Amino acid sequence: MVSALMTKQARAHRKNIVKRTLQKRCPNLNSYIKGVRNVKQMTYEQYFDKVLGCWIGKTLGGCGGVAYEGVKRKIENIDFKQIINTDLPNDDFDLQVMWLQGLEQYGPYFSSSQMASLWEQACKYPWSEYGYFMKNHKRGIKSPYSGWFNNEFFKNGLGCPIRSEIWAVSFPGMFDLAAKMAMQDATLDHAEDAMWGEFFLARLESMLFLTDRQLIIIFRSKSPSAI
Repeated sequence: MVSALMTKQARAHRKNIVKRTLQKRCPNLNSYIKGVRNVKQMTYEQYFDKVLGCWIGKTLGGCGGVAYEGVKRKIENIDFKQIINTDLPNDDFDLQVMWLQGLEQYGPYFSSSQMASLWEQACKYPWSEYGYFMKNHKRGIKSPYSGWFNNEFFKNGLGCPIRSEIWAVSFPGMFDLAAKMAMQDATLDHAEDAMWGEFFLARLESMLFLTDRQLIIIFRSKSPSAI
């Protein structure tokens, strides 16, 4: 009896050690486990279909819109097929492929400093907010200040909300974690409204992997009691 009790206590002790070690190394562990529970009813086919739809829509919008990027006037109705140019580079998509590389290299919890190092190695876009980030980073100005310092014109732009999808499809149903990673991403080269824009979109897009019933429960729990 005593031996069995000691064995039980030893197992519990080892379990607590493992739990503390994981929490130290993976501070988002609880959000990750909660998210896995949220999406455990989804089949791989369902997940694949949602991800494929996400990227098809993303690439079509990027290829179609690049010809009118920065245009400050009404765009007349045109045949969408005429403006798609698949030969042009698309930063909306390229930067998210870079973040996929980061997820593969560092795992699902890579930090903003690791993001910055990867960006410096893999992305050479010199213009607009990207250029300000690179200049600040080389000066030693790190996130979250690298997206804010000396970046008044671009800090509230859409250059980071367009990168939200990678966090949603990488953390399906784990909307708190998707939003946290989006925030780390955004503060590299943006601030304020742009930062919250990517945060919001990543969180919302991650929620779309949940069932209708799960979404209703979540929205009710976040709503004021009077509603």
